[in-house]
Amino acid sequence: MTATEIAKECNCHVDSVHNIVNEYRNNVDFAERAQERVKQTGTSVKCIELNKNFRTLREAVLYMKKIGKCKAAEETGPAQHINDVCKGKRKTSYGYHWCYV
Repeated sequence: MTATEIAKECNCHVDSVHNIVNEYRNNVDFAERAQERVKQTGTSVKCIELNKNFRTLREAVLYMKKIGKCKAAEETGPAQHINDVCKGKRKTSYGYHWCYV
């Protein structure tokens, strides 16, 4: 069915149909990007040198604090550092190499 046919069927202008389709496409793209962010931040990470897996970035940061490698009070910055290593934006975080599992 064409946009013109849909417009006639719905008793609206064809531009409205195009706008709705474009909005849908943008929302789908946004949803896919959001899912990818959740996947990256919620995915397990591995500290290669320690051969240790962590379920989340937060768990990895808490462990780094526990062993005295991370002294930051908040978890957002340190988690971003580990995330940046996993994405290839940094070489190491807290002296370790990291990857997504």
